[in-house]
Amino acid sequence: MVHYVRVADVRRSEIFKDVTNLYSDPSILLSKLTVRFKGESYLDFGGLTSDMFSTFWEAAFNCLFEGAVVKVPNVPSQSMAKAWKQFSTIGRIITCFTAALHGEDAVDDEAVIRSFLLYLTPYERDNLNTILSDSVTSDLTHECLLRIYERFGMTCCPAKSKQDLQRHIVGMAKVEFVYKPMQFLLWIRKTKECQEVSLSQKRERALLEVKRLYEALAPNKNRVLQKLVYYENLMPEQSKALHFLKSYLGSMDQELLEKFLRFVTAVTISPQQPITIEFNASFGLQRAPTISTCSST
Repeated sequence: MVHYVRVADVRRSEIFKDVTNLYSDPSILLSKLTVRFKGESYLDFGGLTSDMFSTFWEAAFNCLFEGAVVKVPNVPSQSMAKAWKQFSTIGRIITCFTAALHGEDAVDDEAVIRSFLLYLTPYERDNLNTILSDSVTSDLTHECLLRIYERFGMTCCPAKSKQDLQRHIVGMAKVEFVYKPMQFLLWIRKTKECQEVSLSQKRERALLEVKRLYEALAPNKNRVLQKLVYYENLMPEQSKALHFLKSYLGSMDQELLEKFLRFVTAVTISPQQPITIEFNASFGLQRAPTISTCSST
């Protein structure tokens, strides 16, 4: 139940500090949040709130996590003493976290392998995918596999079969995702709001809902293209511009697609509302794209 509206004045340059301070107060969860960025005059109709959290998570990933696409908690030893407060705040922000709430067996092996591959660098990921797909491998591929084993503390011989490699990947992933960051997960789990979520839902139902949520929010080009809306009976030059936009979106890699979504919708997830396309007849530098994140236009 929302008790009152709380205005959050935040600075883009210190977004992580400001949001952490904001969520250090548990009553924030009972408030409707309206965001104001200091030095900017825009009104918050949802877009600024989304922008704030997107910027916050970028900052959090940079200072408290590691990994290429999939991120896991990682804090230098000298910062551990104060990290508990930061992760407790993160627990309040996200209110649920599969491994933290339900234990290491909550995620199936297939999801663990997929997440571990996204945790690796693109080069490592490509080489492991080559081996897992039973494709022809090279000396460089096997050398990369040896480096992965060395990097993650595997002292056994490299796997001789696809099944053994999958088993080794699950073992490495659990070390990186569960055992090493266990203290951070416990700090998140001890948050009162996380405990309430864990107790209020049956485990199987909660895990299914989390899985569905990830699948629904994962951005891809087809979902973005399907969300584009525009008025009918376009002029020839408008139709041409629209064609270029669709071709550009269709050629984007995942990183560029997420940047586009962040630019237009303030978040990097699959758009839940239509993205409205409007046209203008501007010339010169004024032709640069303009957006409204509140209306995804």
